[in-house]
Amino acid sequence: NVTLYDELGVDLWSADFNVNSDSIFVLQDDIIRAVYTALDSKPLVQTEAGQYYRSANPNAFQHLLQGRALNGKGSLEAHQQAIIHFKMAIEFDPNYASAYVDLATGYLVLFSHRNLSLEDANIKAKPLIDKALSLHPKLPSAISAQGIFAMYNGQTNKAIGYFSKALTLDPSLIVARTNIAYLYKTQIQYEEALSHYKAAKKQHPLDPGINYSIARILLEKGQLSASYAALETCVRVSTNSTNCPLELAFLQRLVGQPEAAGKTFEALLDWYQKEDDFYIIQNKGFHAWWDQDLMLALVYFENLHEKHQAQYNFLPSLAWLKWQQGDTKNFYQDLSRQSQLDEAFNTEYQLRALAILAYALEDCDGMFNYYQQLADVKPLVHGQFSEIIEGFSMTLNMAACHIREQKLQLAIPLINKVAESLDKADELAKQAPGVMLIQAKLDNLKGTTIDTAALKAAFSSAQYPHSWMLEQDWAFKVKP
Repeated sequence: NVTLYDELGVDLWSADFNVNSDSIFVLQDDIIRAVYTALDSKPLVQTEAGQYYRSANPNAFQHLLQGRALNGKGSLEAHQQAIIHFKMAIEFDPNYASAYVDLATGYLVLFSHRNLSLEDANIKAKPLIDKALSLHPKLPSAISAQGIFAMYNGQTNKAIGYFSKALTLDPSLIVARTNIAYLYKTQIQYEEALSHYKAAKKQHPLDPGINYSIARILLEKGQLSASYAALETCVRVSTNSTNCPLELAFLQRLVGQPEAAGKTFEALLDWYQKEDDFYIIQNKGFHAWWDQDLMLALVYFENLHEKHQAQYNFLPSLAWLKWQQGDTKNFYQDLSRQSQLDEAFNTEYQLRALAILAYALEDCDGMFNYYQQLADVKPLVHGQFSEIIEGFSMTLNMAACHIREQKLQLAIPLINKVAESLDKADELAKQAPGVMLIQAKLDNLKGTTIDTAALKAAFSSAQYPHSWMLEQDWAFKVKP
């Protein structure tokens, strides 16, 4: 029995369908057509799902569905089990193009979970994508898999091209839609990213990954109230999501709600008991730091550094933590030595960390050198709100150095970038302690006197842990 309800729970339409084991897949089409008719919708568009993703072999199709259901759970263990099912689908149907696609992307997903090296993932995935395309040259999901392959290998423009082509062939292809949205987000093209994420949300309104991504973009735009509301909804309706509660706890910290943040984070840890999960460890370090347990935070971040070296985004946080603890010089020397001995260490994260440490040591030449190298790896983004909200801005750090060197013509555009970002922020964002700290730093660099005592009182009330920057950040002593 299938029933449609409106948002108030009123029964709008109902129908019965008879099914047996031989007709289960036919029944899916019957239900879809009946529902579309009941909704008085436009005629069904023949999507890739209708054309390709079924197999004449019911066992092969069953394994594909089981693999996709496991992928939907999002955990490393589920993705590993999904790969077994995709392999079984190919065993039952060696010409099953969609199974080759799903197996290929499965290996790339294992890389994203730090379970497989990129080199090994490439070696496994590329022949499978080629096989799928040899079976169906215009298979949208196979073209999308080319995009995923290009994306993981740093070929952003090529990846966007593949995803766009796949969506032209099949606008309902959600994997292409969410990945092209993600790439636009990384390129700071927020409006394009939001349009794709909103289109994806129409297909999957409760998907935690989509809702989390929309909330993150809203944060990047300084729209914290909307971001906060989106995350609260996501946590409420997507009970098996880790992204949404992690992001909500993070945002609650940023806006000065440490008790709410602690409850959100502890509620996640109660059901997601994966002690070795990279993101859980990173967030434990973040929450310990913001609870001002510096030694515990250092343990978490240094363990990540020992295991992952310069590969992930905890490293700039570790550099900032070392600065707070007064261990800047030693850590700067260690990272500098790594960078000089092995080019592989010069990742985006290592270069950001080195730039922070150089700035802390008032080595402006060194800071500019590392930011120049960073620009060669990834374009620098000025006035980025995701940094400002925590109380840090590489844009203002560069401006401070230019002012000290009496190069106002170089400092003013950077100051204006930060000012523009602050002006666009909503009221909740402007009240966030980190934003208040950056506003104070901006005012000081513009020659406006700041009330340090009032700031410290506000930070103490919100349990904001970075008031130390008022004393240790030399930019607060710069006089333009």
